[in-house]
Amino acid sequence: MVGLLGINVPRVFIGVVALSCCLACTAGMLAAPLWTVTPAMAASAIMPAFVIVTIGGLGSYLGAIVAGLLVGIVTALTIQFWPAAAGAAMYALMALVLLVRPRGLFGDR
Repeated sequence: MVGLLGINVPRVFIGVVALSCCLACTAGMLAAPLWTVTPAMAASAIMPAFVIVTIGGLGSYLGAIVAGLLVGIVTALTIQFWPAAAGAAMYALMALVLLVRPRGLFGDR
C-alpha cells in the first residue's frame, strides 16, 4: 500500500533487517562482559527481557524503558541486601505488577 506512494518497500525491508542486525550486534557486545559467552547464553538474556516487556506492557516502548530501569533497581537492591533472593526478585516484581495492573504498567486497556 505504501508502495503506491513511492516508497521502495524492498529497500525499507533491507534497511530494517540491517538496523536490527546492528542493534543485535551491539547488544551482544554489551552483554559479553557481563555473562559468560557460551552457545546457551540466550537463556540468561531472554528471561529478563521477557520480564521487562511483560512488566512494561506489550507493545509499549516507554513501558519497556521504565520497566527495565525498575527491574535493574530492584535487582541491584536485592543483591545488596538479600543476595540469596536476587534471582527471584524480578519475578516477584512481575507478579506484583501483574496483580495490580494485569496489562502491565503502560499496557492498553
